[in-house]
Amino acid sequence: MFRKSDLKLILITSIFLAIAFICFEAKAESNCDQNPVYCTLAKNRPDMDRLTLQRIATLFNQFAHKYGQDPVISVAIGMQETGLKQINRKKNIIVFNPNGLTWKVERGVTDVCMFQFHVDTIVDQGIDPIMLKNDVAYCVEQHFRLMKMKRGMCSNLGDDSWTCYHSKTPRFREEYKKLVARYI
Repeated sequence: MFRKSDLKLILITSIFLAIAFICFEAKAESNCDQNPVYCTLAKNRPDMDRLTLQRIATLFNQFAHKYGQDPVISVAIGMQETGLKQINRKKNIIVFNPNGLTWKVERGVTDVCMFQFHVDTIVDQGIDPIMLKNDVAYCVEQHFRLMKMKRGMCSNLGDDSWTCYHSKTPRFREEYKKLVARYI
């Protein structure tokens, strides 16, 4: 059992460590050469609080490293898709009854998470849509996993291979490249 003096010492030490950590984080955040992801996030989402920015920057850096991808491009893609908001795009769809003679219009989710994974991609890649919707880390990791795969498919494009994340069609890739470039 701890004595009161031990608890006070632990509390004071914890406060000093927290202050030191905040000072260290603030210094790392302010140096864009050392933390370009944080700076890109802060530039594009000035409304986001510092801790959320740091958490997202950490996720982007972690999974970019794991999958060998550029995190700054991925930040820009997330900005283009949703402004880095964890949202789901809904559209009306036609659902045919099994007999094929009747139908109805339903509202359904077609694109999920901050990277707007299309339902076909989710099914084709075996991605868990519930986790994609509810877990930011899972969403970010699946983005980097898919990015690595798409870049491999379009490796002949060199530095622009990331544009295949959006489409294999040259015209659509060029349009997407311009849209994403606004956030880099």
